[in-house]
Amino acid sequence: MSDAGKLNAKDRMHMSRHTVIAGSLAFILLAGLSTILYDDSSHLNLLLKQRLVEKETLFDELRKMKNSPVEKMVKDYSYWDELVKYVGAPTDKWALDNLDSSFATYNYQSLWVYRMDGILIRSVRKDGSGGRPGAPFPLPVSRVKSLVDRGNNFAQFYIATPQGVMEVCAAPIRSSKNSAEGGASGLLLAGVLLDEKYLGELSYSAHSTVYLREHAAATAEAVTDPSQGIIVFSRDLPGLDGRPLKMLSVRMDAPDIRHIARQKKKNALIGTGLIAALYILAGFLLLSRQRLKIANLNLDVAQVAARMGSWQRHIESGACCWSDNLYILFGLSRSSAKPSLETFYTLVHPKDLPRVRSVIEQAVKAKDGYDVEFLLIRPDGEIRTMRSKGSVMLVDGMRGRIAGYTQDVTELARMTNELVALNAWKDGLITMLSHDLRTPLTPLTILLPMIGKRVENHELRKMVELCCACTDNIKKLSDNANLLVTLFATIEKGELENIALASVVELSIAESAGILAQKHLTCQNDLDPTLVVRGIPGQLKELFSKLISNAIRFSKENGSIRVSAEQHYGMVTIAVHDNGIGLEHDHLERIFDEFFKVDESRHDLDAPGLGLAICKRIVRNHDGRIWAESPGPGMGTTIGFTINENRRSADSN
Repeated sequence: MSDAGKLNAKDRMHMSRHTVIAGSLAFILLAGLSTILYDDSSHLNLLLKQRLVEKETLFDELRKMKNSPVEKMVKDYSYWDELVKYVGAPTDKWALDNLDSSFATYNYQSLWVYRMDGILIRSVRKDGSGGRPGAPFPLPVSRVKSLVDRGNNFAQFYIATPQGVMEVCAAPIRSSKNSAEGGASGLLLAGVLLDEKYLGELSYSAHSTVYLREHAAATAEAVTDPSQGIIVFSRDLPGLDGRPLKMLSVRMDAPDIRHIARQKKKNALIGTGLIAALYILAGFLLLSRQRLKIANLNLDVAQVAARMGSWQRHIESGACCWSDNLYILFGLSRSSAKPSLETFYTLVHPKDLPRVRSVIEQAVKAKDGYDVEFLLIRPDGEIRTMRSKGSVMLVDGMRGRIAGYTQDVTELARMTNELVALNAWKDGLITMLSHDLRTPLTPLTILLPMIGKRVENHELRKMVELCCACTDNIKKLSDNANLLVTLFATIEKGELENIALASVVELSIAESAGILAQKHLTCQNDLDPTLVVRGIPGQLKELFSKLISNAIRFSKENGSIRVSAEQHYGMVTIAVHDNGIGLEHDHLERIFDEFFKVDESRHDLDAPGLGLAICKRIVRNHDGRIWAESPGPGMGTTIGFTINENRRSADSN
């Protein structure tokens, strides 16, 4: 690619800088958003863990508060001197008055008193509001001393009874005068049954569901689900040997936990969506920028190929912007030349400058577009032909800018001038040939018929008649060629008239009445008598005469011809239909070329091959187009054309 098709170094540097800035901003935004989401997620995770710990701690405290009266009773009684005396000399009356009566005050179900030798001296179980002897508790003798010898003065464990699991609190019985390390005279135990009532009260206090289960079933237990606000945890219930006897399981409904978990999930979804949207937006921006870069490169290449450059100019301020290729076309350097209207005026040829300046100033004043062709002198002295075209751009609903292009049409202008010269030479040649042919044809057209009348030999008379026919055909060819040349002349204002097309068609049909009768053809005029167009009477008369004559020539005997018309948005569409020999598909466009004949052997001397070419030129003179339609050979032909109802002259154009 040439330098003109590439972005200049300054634009590439700006584009690279903008890309780096956009990428940096996108990275900072992503990093900031990720940090915020991470901090928010970490905060919610920490808060969730804290709430879970708080729930479990609250349950443990509630359970401890429920058991604290029994623990306090055991601890207090174990240092009661009267109980020490009872262990030494047990009496039923004292036990009944002092021990059994404690059931009414403390919430426990069984009470035991052991001596240090393992002898059970009192066993009572709760029965209603009082006590009944014989609490079921087979405590081995070896366990009595081991409980007393523990490092602390208080023990807590669980046992299995026929009524269910029981929590037992045990403390050595000592005199208040003895130290805590020794002097124990017995062992006091109190048991609380973990029955349905106990579990129900604990569940009510903790706003949860508390139940007992086997330790071996731990793997089948439900797990904590914060999203549903469900907290599940367990507490081991150790037996005398320290091994878990059973498990106390808790299933707690926690709406606050559910709210935190759902908020965390919601924030995660929102954050993920924002990050995904940001990535998509960043990708879209990068893709759009890449596409814009490619489009700019393609535009530069297209401008180089078309030898044009684009520009924009603000109407109010006059600020201009030129494309790279426009600088090249003007022979200027971007670094040394400032894009402005005055810079442009200095390059316009002096003879064209007043006209160009007037056109541009009128366009700026009217806030409208313009199209002007002029000569431009480059700084190196080379003169080029330029065409500049601009149109108004809407900015915020207002006409704020004029944008357009300037194209180097030097080669096009040269070829156009050459084409005009060739056409003028061709027209002159045809006119001269027509005149030169007409000069010898004039005496021939007069003398040959006279000779034919004097010749008595039948064969010679046929030869003379053939010569007369050839002379007439040459004259027709000369007249048609001369007519075709005259049709290329500019249409003047005085030539246009209001013409009723139906009358022109009727006149053409009347002129062909003889040949129509010979071939037994009918020609129907379906044009509305009120249909009027602006046109040149002679040309339209020639147009219909040749189209009807052409239809007659190629129609079969006893056939029909019809002329119809339709009006659409200021254009009249006219069609001449026949049911004659039809056309091959390849001939539909070629029949309008000069000297084209469907008869490739060119034996048809009556058809010089200029009739439809003349029709095409007449239609173009009336701002229309012409075409042919045919289903195929032997299926007839339709010649259609359009005419502008309000055809204007060259002066008005």
